Amino acid sequence: MFFVIAVCSVVLGQNYPVGIEAKRVFKEGFPALIAFRGEMHRPSHRSYEAWSQSLEDYSVVIRKFWNEELNVHPESPAWAQRYLAAHPVTLFLWHLNGEARAAREHPEVQARYFPGHWALHTGSAVDGSVERGSSVLKVEHVDRFSMKGYIDRREREWHAPDLVLVERFPDGRLNWKKTEYARLTSVDLTTGTIEVDRGLYGSEVQDYNGLYVAPIVGGVWGGQILWFYNHASTCPRDANGQQASDLFVDEIVSKFDPKTGELKGFGGVAFDVTYWVARWPDMDVNVDGVTDLDGYVDGRNVWREGMVAWAERLRARMGPEFIIVGDGGSDKHQRAVGVFSGMEAEGFPYHHDAFRGYSTPINHFDYWTAFGKVAYPFNFSALKFKSDFDLENQEQYARLGLGTLSSLGVYATSVSDEESGAPLDEFVAGHRGQVHWLGQAVGPVLRLEEAMPDLLDGAGVRWGEPLLAKLELHGASMRQGGGNTLILEGNDDDPLAPMTLTLKGLKRPAGDIVLSFEVISKEPLAPSLEGSAYPRAIKVSADELPEYEDSARKNGFYNDLEGVFGTEGFIRQSFYFRDVGDVDLDTLSLKITFEYQGAVALRNLKIHQGGQLFAREFEHGVVLSNPSLHERVFDLTSLFPDYDGAYYRISGTRKENDGSRIMHRDQVRVPALDAIFLEKR
Repeated sequence: MFFVIAVCSVVLGQNYPVGIEAKRVFKEGFPALIAFRGEMHRPSHRSYEAWSQSLEDYSVVIRKFWNEELNVHPESPAWAQRYLAAHPVTLFLWHLNGEARAAREHPEVQARYFPGHWALHTGSAVDGSVERGSSVLKVEHVDRFSMKGYIDRREREWHAPDLVLVERFPDGRLNWKKTEYARLTSVDLTTGTIEVDRGLYGSEVQDYNGLYVAPIVGGVWGGQILWFYNHASTCPRDANGQQASDLFVDEIVSKFDPKTGELKGFGGVAFDVTYWVARWPDMDVNVDGVTDLDGYVDGRNVWREGMVAWAERLRARMGPEFIIVGDGGSDKHQRAVGVFSGMEAEGFPYHHDAFRGYSTPINHFDYWTAFGKVAYPFNFSALKFKSDFDLENQEQYARLGLGTLSSLGVYATSVSDEESGAPLDEFVAGHRGQVHWLGQAVGPVLRLEEAMPDLLDGAGVRWGEPLLAKLELHGASMRQGGGNTLILEGNDDDPLAPMTLTLKGLKRPAGDIVLSFEVISKEPLAPSLEGSAYPRAIKVSADELPEYEDSARKNGFYNDLEGVFGTEGFIRQSFYFRDVGDVDLDTLSLKITFEYQGAVALRNLKIHQGGQLFAREFEHGVVLSNPSLHERVFDLTSLFPDYDGAYYRISGTRKENDGSRIMHRDQVRVPALDAIFLEKR
């Protein structure tokens, strides 16, 4: 075991600290300038000079440094070492696919991982023995095979799946000492046969007295097929007793070795696609020929078990200060709040959603902030927009995202002005070009909905009979507990069934509402996670919302808002619905769905009339965020009564940033779906 610790190195005749505590992102406040990806931007890879110039002023660099989805520039790891020597306070994070690997054309990968280490779809036994020259196999379940194996969404074409062939004993056990790679070439449903191209990817064609064949779970990134690791605790072991996750951890650790690692001196790793469920419905995670839906075997989520063990093993190997972050923000992503340094929201709220599901990442980040246990928390959101509808206003939505995230103490990746290519004004104080210009927060985040009227008039605090009569339960019973809590206890025979609590027959208000409550789980996500910070999921939906001008799919993001809660303590979660009165209904129903059957305690349930607006004061400025569909007015005198100086607009590139003084500080207007950053002078 080794730990990443603060040491001193001699570079260009000077001593410089390279410990995580010296990184400017943790010392200088907000907004940080984060370079996210860009490893394939060819102009910046002409030379080290061009590469390093593209990173000037960035406090954090999150980038790929080995060939996994894309073939990166071979000099980039050496360039990073050279850059770190000259800029020791820059935090470098290795962007790494935590789910899949380019393996087919990489002998070094095949030498490390054996066929049992890859995730498999449910396959089939083959009838009879199979000789070396056989390419047509009669299988017991031909319907488990399809030529549509891996979809290349960019090119809109399918690739045939790769296969694992493994010897099968008469009693059904698999002999992982005798395996082979193949590719499916045709399927004949009439004869129940498949045709395969055998002995691929460095494997040898063999004879089998009994055979099991299964498609490898894979996908297409960057134009090449990647195979998925089997992260389940039931993953087959190789001749050395190692599972895929064991080897993956060893590989990661070796890259950061302080003497020989290509990425020595880096501050950590940012994992992409870290799912904690088996993502395909027909996956067979213990390779027994039976589908394991979501990675469950005999009532245990063995996929999650494996992922938890993998995360904890990596943390133990790399030490408490090492940054580990990965995709979060959904019930399928990682929830390693007690182990990882933070989570990434891939887009804010999501890369196909610029504002609709606004509450979801906020709830997740709130939980990480409240219950994270590491020395250096690092939560961030990639501000990227893939929907054509959102791209039309991406700079505005980037301001909204940056404003909200900064208020929450969450970092955001850089977004550039479309015309100049320079970072947006709000990232660098406009013409001043000053990174971290806001500085550290000097007051709490202000959630303006908390000061707005409670439409329940305190009934969700007291839990009186009039409100209890409006509650409808499924999969649970309820009782009142001490301290004005409402206790829900599961009563479904299936421990994985959800519990739902619906508030029915509420008078439908005009405008926006925010449903909020404090919640704690009385039982852990799983018995093996007792005492940990791994949370359970919540989903809240309204019975009817307006149809907006964007597409049907985007309309779906306005509803089904998510959050998380755990056993560590009560957490406030909030769910924002816009313009709920703009439908032809007199009443409103709100459904709260809790993951699994474990007991839950609720308190302080309120329905605030108004938007989920944010404000926060920093050393050198204030940020005001308005996620509503209408302009809102902020009163700085009431929000920040201890500050009696002046506020100024940024002097920057867009016309609103004209450097003017705010003359009426009690009437600062923030446009719909936007944020304003003001300087204090």
